Amino acid sequence: MKTFKEQNLDSKTIRYQNTRTLVKQSGGITNFGKRIQKSQSQASQFAGETPIKGIGNKIARQIEAEFGKPHGWLDIPHNSKEQITSIPDTTIGKLERDESSTLSIVINVDVTRDIEKGVWIADCNAVNVTTEAKSYEELVKRFLLIAPQVMEENAINLGSAQAVFQFNYLVNLNINY
Repeated sequence: MKTFKEQNLDSKTIRYQNTRTLVKQSGGITNFGKRIQKSQSQASQFAGETPIKGIGNKIARQIEAEFGKPHGWLDIPHNSKEQITSIPDTTIGKLERDESSTLSIVINVDVTRDIEKGVWIADCNAVNVTTEAKSYEELVKRFLLIAPQVMEENAINLGSAQAVFQFNYLVNLNINY
């Protein structure tokens, strides 16, 4: 496979090809447009299969921000090994790559403690899971058993990425019923 330099690609072409990768990962131009807060028509003008406009610096930085990419990511050639996942139609977490090049999607799980009921509660809107348990340790174990099943039932596809659940302790609840 030829590198971008061997293919004589200019910065405009590199930016466009990287954007097209994000369009594909988003599930199409409509989902891509929603993610960057543009209509399908607007997004198609610069990110469609036959664009009529180039991608300026302002929109490039907006795309990078919305996809959790570092500043300037669109302007750098990326080989196919870096483009190995498909993102679900709705974003459920932040895409990350660790030192071993494992691609992960970090999914936040809100954890609260209901003092009155004496239970810990885990709530994750991204994968539509809420559960409770008597201890924090039991809660984490239960959530990690349930979440993958619910994701499969709801056809949440992470492509080649693995789900990493980040448990965020919010507050103690003291609710009187």
